[in-house]
Amino acid sequence: MDKVKLLLIVLAVALVGYNLYRGATVQKFGIPGIFEIEFRPEPTPKSIPIPVLSPKQMDVRVTAQSVVRAGGSTAIQVEALSGLNSPIADAQVRIDVGGGSFQRSGGLVSEGFTNPHGFFADTWTSPPSGTGITYLITVRASKPDFEPVSRRIEIRVTRE
Repeated sequence: MDKVKLLLIVLAVALVGYNLYRGATVQKFGIPGIFEIEFRPEPTPKSIPIPVLSPKQMDVRVTAQSVVRAGGSTAIQVEALSGLNSPIADAQVRIDVGGGSFQRSGGLVSEGFTNPHGFFADTWTSPPSGTGITYLITVRASKPDFEPVSRRIEIRVTRE
């Protein structure tokens, strides 16, 4: 009789396995009191949220020399990018500094718009007597439908 039980179990497992392979959703199978097979569905994996940057977020990258000689100049380049890392054309840019002058305006403020590639640039000239001073340069960028962004960099002025 044990061989018959074993044969029935093997046959049942084979049939259930084949049916599951074909897409059946059997949860419990068997002969009560003799043998029962229970299948539990695999737990659904937890989803992991992937951060998605909004295309309407703006990032601004500012580049310039960090050290300039007194009376010397450096180009200050501003790049405006969307949250998808695409250039933002026609973003309004304002650069403020506490001394020296900008080539475009001749003053302490430079204003303009980014080009089709997302860039705006101006040349800043340090004061001839500004040795030993570190200037804080503030860059602000804005465009309708984007959050305004502000960045700061420092430029230290050394002897000629």
